[in-house]
Amino acid sequence: MSQNKVNVALLEHSDRDYVSSMIHLVFESIGYEADITNLKVSQSEVEGGKSVFSKRVIDVFVADLSLGSVENYTGLDYVRLVKTNHPEVLTIAVSKHEITYADAATRTPSFDVFIHKSLFRTDKYKQHVINQVAIAFRRNVALVLDQENSDLGTFQRPA
Repeated sequence: MSQNKVNVALLEHSDRDYVSSMIHLVFESIGYEADITNLKVSQSEVEGGKSVFSKRVIDVFVADLSLGSVENYTGLDYVRLVKTNHPEVLTIAVSKHEITYADAATRTPSFDVFIHKSLFRTDKYKQHVINQVAIAFRRNVALVLDQENSDLGTFQRPA
């Protein structure tokens, strides 16, 4: 039985293998095969003419929030860029550190789902993340389909 594919752009500076395996597990759990493109930590990889977004359809953007600088949450800036330029893309923030609502709210639009890297090792948290991603992914897919249908002059409610 073949799975549907989901194209993922991953912006991670130090735990790339671990985060990739997390993303593969999460999407496999909801019936998708994750095809991950690793991005370099440079603005040109996320926006501009050489952007991965101009080369292929990206369904999910995953970014480490700190990208090595916990004080600045540089990854949130990349999430904001993606959400501003590609609002249909599901954004997932990952970090070893907690983030407060105030920190996340300073850069809007913000991420759709947050994954705490250390807590992901527990089965209960892992299942929570899988459920949250499934809900957010279905919501984003329904919104994109709704937008496509509205261009045809029809109206459909997401299931």
